[in-house]
Amino acid sequence: MAAGKLRVRVRFERQGQGVSNGMGGRVAAWETIGPETFVEITAGAGAETVLAGRLASKDPADIELRRSPLTVTLAAPDRLRELDGLGRVWNVKSARESKRRGYLVLTCETGGAGS
Repeated sequence: MAAGKLRVRVRFERQGQGVSNGMGGRVAAWETIGPETFVEITAGAGAETVLAGRLASKDPADIELRRSPLTVTLAAPDRLRELDGLGRVWNVKSARESKRRGYLVLTCETGGAGS
């Protein structure tokens, strides 16, 4: 893959310990991990379902990125946040080796809980 295809700038986030909500519970907090990087996003076919009487959509995508000590640790429930364009949040579902040497493919989803 030519570096020119990696056009979407993202940052990686991992769920932290959270902060106290003042009533004995904790509110989840997302922490940035590692430096920003560029990825290629290939959208898949979306799906819509009815949850609690409301229409909810989930849009899957394969996100290809360079392999690094950080990227090999990415797994559910980590996420990627687009820093340019649409600003979507992608929830990581799984990771696999790319057909291209030195790259990984993350299967991700936007929409639903955690976005």
